[in-house]
Amino acid sequence: MLRLLFAWLLVRHLAQGQIFVANHQGGSIGEYSLSGEPINPALITGLAGPQGLATDGQGDLFVANHGGSTIGKYYISGAEINRSFITNVNGPMGLVIPGDGFLYVANWGYNGKNTIGKYRLTGETVDAELVKGLEIPCGLAADGKGHLFVAHGLSAIAEYTTDGKVVNPCFICGLNLPTDLAIDERGHFYVCTVGDRCISEYDVDGKPVRVPLLANLGNPKWLALDGKGHIYMANPESNALELYTTNGETLRAPFVEHLQSPQGLVLIPPRPEIIQAKTPVEKAKPKNVRLYFALASCALVLFLIFGSIIFWKAKNRRRDHTTENSDLAQGGG
Repeated sequence: MLRLLFAWLLVRHLAQGQIFVANHQGGSIGEYSLSGEPINPALITGLAGPQGLATDGQGDLFVANHGGSTIGKYYISGAEINRSFITNVNGPMGLVIPGDGFLYVANWGYNGKNTIGKYRLTGETVDAELVKGLEIPCGLAADGKGHLFVAHGLSAIAEYTTDGKVVNPCFICGLNLPTDLAIDERGHFYVCTVGDRCISEYDVDGKPVRVPLLANLGNPKWLALDGKGHIYMANPESNALELYTTNGETLRAPFVEHLQSPQGLVLIPPRPEIIQAKTPVEKAKPKNVRLYFALASCALVLFLIFGSIIFWKAKNRRRDHTTENSDLAQGGG
């Protein structure tokens, strides 16, 4: 019953949606609601310069622990699955899990090995050097058509297949220190460029649409889209998340404050239809979550009532027994 209650709480949590943010300097992952309210600012701690984040849609969170050169795997509740889930990475930065169900990792290596690695979600290595010869790879994105896009070098977004083949090394060029990118439902690209302090929009072919879309942003480092016309941006300069629209409007800046050099972020949209959740105990599939919760609540109330009755009966018996012994002692005297 307690397992079902825990599963119900996680289901409700997933249904509301949330944002996870990597605090690079704080060595932690924070969790916030889509309205910007803190849920758990220290959800995961003890990391070494975390960067990119990704989720698999099944309740698992993957963390690029840049300083420790590992990929950690956690439940979105913050419970640890394996802090060193993948170890054969080298300064991991961006992460992405496309529709093919593999994890792709951009490595900004300390020894000059700048690559993209490919891994199964169970941790096995498919190809640690799927793509080689990159320069300062950072953000990763996938278009759902078997193509990967990576912000690297000082000026480019490059395009590859998920098999590691080069499609276009200069899909978008002439940029000024690109760090991250995201793709919306139309296939349009939104690119952060730290050098220009802006976010720009490009079409499905990499042609400029609005350059810049948003300007004078301080230090636009990482971004995420919610599929509803909103851009969430991590700004290490102001230690905040900021909220904009894909039309170039400012909604809330800052949106979430008091962060510690925020870098990677990942958004889980609201999923009111979800009926299953994975927990550290089990993967529960309740057919009627409300019914189970009501039964659990009733069981708890009954337990407290009967527990109180038993307690008081025992207490009264002890008191009667004490009184009887006292009377016998007096009579014997």
